[in-house]
Amino acid sequence: MAHMINHIGVIVNTSKRCAVVFMQLPEDTDHALVVDTDALPESILQPMMEVLESKEGQQSPALADILARRLVPHTGKTMLATLHEGRYLERVSVDNVMLTPRPNVSQPLRKVLEAMGRVVGGATPPETNFFQDQQTANTEDERNGLAKSYLAQAQLLLDDASRLQQKAYAIVPSLNPMAEITTNTKVSDSVDVADGINVAAIDNVATADGIPDTLLDGTSSL
Repeated sequence: MAHMINHIGVIVNTSKRCAVVFMQLPEDTDHALVVDTDALPESILQPMMEVLESKEGQQSPALADILARRLVPHTGKTMLATLHEGRYLERVSVDNVMLTPRPNVSQPLRKVLEAMGRVVGGATPPETNFFQDQQTANTEDERNGLAKSYLAQAQLLLDDASRLQQKAYAIVPSLNPMAEITTNTKVSDSVDVADGINVAAIDNVATADGIPDTLLDGTSSL
């Protein structure tokens, strides 16, 4: 019997093979974070799969934890950072992921999460124990990897927040604070132009009537 391999699966609606980076996002429990392995260049795919299949990779509860500590040879950056910067990370519903630990064996990710006692769908998962994580990260490299993992998670949340903001502004543009600034700037420009026309008009009338400029500024006497 073929041995079991963790962290691999298939994206159901596309049938594409994937690596499951996070089985469950911390603040979005009914979504996972995956990588379409067929879309990766060989220079990233090969070292990533070596890490995934390694003893440390297989023992890690979340693939992201080990990817945040290992470097991609040709970039010198962590694998997690390289995947994020290359936009290879995909946020997908847990119902759209099928784990394939062995050939011809598949398990819905939702069922696996529920069997692990994870709460799926709208509820708040157990908080990350940052103190415990720091205690288990003994070396400087491990601490750096842990910190970068947290930063990568934070960036993903920021990207999601920005995307949702843009969707909201597309529906109701007036909610965008920048829209008000732009409108006020246009009004100010219009006033300046109007004032310019009035000044020019006064100058033209004065010249046409032959009124000396010194009368207009009060410096001449009759």
